[in-house]
Parts: sequence; C-alpha cells; structure tokens
Amino acid sequence: MFRDSAVIARNVHSQVADRIGALIVRGDVLPGDPLPSEVKICEMLDVSRTVVREAIRTLTGKGLVESRAKSGTRVRPRELAARAHRCRQLPCQDLRVAQRHGADGGGARRDGRDG
Repeated sequence: MFRDSAVIARNVHSQVADRIGALIVRGDVLPGDPLPSEVKICEMLDVSRTVVREAIRTLTGKGLVESRAKSGTRVRPRELAARAHRCRQLPCQDLRVAQRHGADGGGARRDGRDG
C-alpha cells in the first residue's frame, strides 16, 4: 500500500525535474536566468513544494542549476555545468588534484603527479 505511493511521489519529482531540465537544455531558459520561485513552480505545475524542492535538488546535482539564499535558483552556464559533470565522474581521490588544476582536472594525472 505505502510502496505504491512512494513510487508515485518519486515519479512526480522526476517528471518535474525532466520538464524543467528540458526547458534548460532546449535553451528556453538561458544560463544566468533565474527560475521562477518554488511557490510559482508549484502553482504552474500543480505539485507540492516538496516535489519542487526535490526536483531542484536533482537539477543541482546534475549541474544544471545552482541555488543561493536570497537570490534564488539560476541556470548555470553550460561550461560550468559540463565541468561539474566531468568532476563528478572522477574518482574521489582525483577530486583534490582536479580542484587544484581547475574543475576539469587539466594536467592532473591519475598517479598524482602533475604534468
């Protein structure tokens, strides 16, 4: 009984994330542009605030948007989103090296030596 409702809730936030993500990828919302407020998105899509927050968290994790207190959620520039995506694909030990040499790990070698 409860399992079915959890699946529906997960699907709803995924659908909202897919919908917002598609707008970003298509270029309907440009890099640097703010997304509407959580409340406005709730009204537009007729979903709960929890669903919208989870969708925004998903998009943040994918590097498409960034949220900041008092300035809202904005679409990240494509190059930053691509770097964040590449950085998440690196093994954890390589992240420290990548951060020293730029987010894409340019020049960082797997054996820990620079060059």
